[in-house]
Amino acid sequence: MSGIQNYNNKWENKINEKLKLYPQLTGYANYIKGTHALSTNYQYVCQVIDFISFINKPLSELSFDDYITYLATFKNKTPSYQRIIYFALKRFSEYLVYSNKNIHNPMQQIKAPKNIESIETKQKREKGFLTKEEIKITLSSVKQGVGNHNAQIRQKNWKERDLAILNIFLATG
Repeated sequence: MSGIQNYNNKWENKINEKLKLYPQLTGYANYIKGTHALSTNYQYVCQVIDFISFINKPLSELSFDDYITYLATFKNKTPSYQRIIYFALKRFSEYLVYSNKNIHNPMQQIKAPKNIESIETKQKREKGFLTKEEIKITLSSVKQGVGNHNAQIRQKNWKERDLAILNIFLATG
């Protein structure tokens, strides 16, 4: 079995374990299958399980207030975490309408949380760029080689490849 098959099997097994406890979500799991990575689908299923456990009412009786109340409990979490919950519930609400379990999609009226970068993330991103001088030094090191004479000879064999890789990285960010 390949690495990707192992990866997919791992996440499919995790999803199936959750569905054994919540078989009413099998249709939802099938609805989102193939639209995201399996790890994302697993997160969505987990978020919906938390939601229906929190609300504790039949799926056909879910209302706008249920979604708003649940989403409000995550106001102190990071924006990216809030967005995961929002999109999981949005897809779940769509599924309920398409499967005729609900008439209305309350998530249509709820706006997605803004994805706000923290100061720390901004600083990391800003420090992550090479200056023009650092780029020149790096490219020069690859062209000329570094280390002792034997190391430079070995590097010579890979110089064109290494320059191509660096130029792709520099051109695409």
